[in-house]
Amino acid sequence: MILPRKSTMTLVVVGSLGSGKTDLFKKLFCRRPASVSNILVGTIKFYNSSIPGAQTVSYKALVLPANDSFKGTRARHYIRSDAIAVVYNKTKYRTFEEVTKWVEEILSIRRNISIALVEYTPKEKIVSQYPSKLVTALDTQELLQKINKKYKLTVPLFKVSGVSEDSIKDFLRQITKFLIEAHAKRLPPELITEKEIRKEAIRL
Repeated sequence: MILPRKSTMTLVVVGSLGSGKTDLFKKLFCRRPASVSNILVGTIKFYNSSIPGAQTVSYKALVLPANDSFKGTRARHYIRSDAIAVVYNKTKYRTFEEVTKWVEEILSIRRNISIALVEYTPKEKIVSQYPSKLVTALDTQELLQKINKKYKLTVPLFKVSGVSEDSIKDFLRQITKFLIEAHAKRLPPELITEKEIRKEAIRL
């Protein structure tokens, strides 16, 4: 697979409050991220040590705020991105229930965008008095089927645990491969005009 040039790929990250998206991606950034207008911006680097002579892949990730007041900002970044990751917290069922809201928001702006779901399990111990509120494998299976049926969209699911370093490394490999493939399918950026970006932002 031919890799794109450095700094040509952009991954946008969204999710409800409490999803753990900021905590997760701070672990992946190769240096301290910058915060610009409540958007966390950082560089991710991935090197596949299992392939001799493999290139290091560098790309930009933007973790966007969940507040409704940032809908217009999110719209502009959806249009400019190569792929979008929707994160939910396995231990906070509400963040899982709101995944479809995020998918609908994204698709209302861009239909030709690659979307991935990320199930994040944080380091903190699971609160035992709320076992019914944990997201189960059946829950995720039903959600993926619902998305496929309603939007004719096949969405990959990546699972990552903040407890395991191996889990984070595996997720980094998966999300990088997903972004490279999404970038290869994307229309050239010059086909997306500033006028279209403003038009889509106004819709929100």
